[in-house]
Amino acid sequence: MNERLLQADRLLIVGLIDQAGRIYREVLDVEPRNSQALLGLANCEVEQGDLRAGYAFALRALEVDRTNNVALRMEARLSEILATRGETVQRPAWITR
Repeated sequence: MNERLLQADRLLIVGLIDQAGRIYREVLDVEPRNSQALLGLANCEVEQGDLRAGYAFALRALEVDRTNNVALRMEARLSEILATRGETVQRPAWITR
């Protein structure tokens, strides 16, 4: 799976977002609790302009691994951006403690 994730990461970096997203979803079909694939999908959504969906995937990654610093930073940043836009963000209590 690691090679598939690396391939998806490379595709995302060069802007092939749909292809990267397909691979991340394939990984999740086999490993539904893969936080790296969830973060990859979060990045795909953000790149496509859907911050709300990106936030949801970042939260799912944190549900899998609450110590994932990348997911923690992404959740914090996206919640800040969404709140600045006036959108309601319901952050889990365990994150805000």
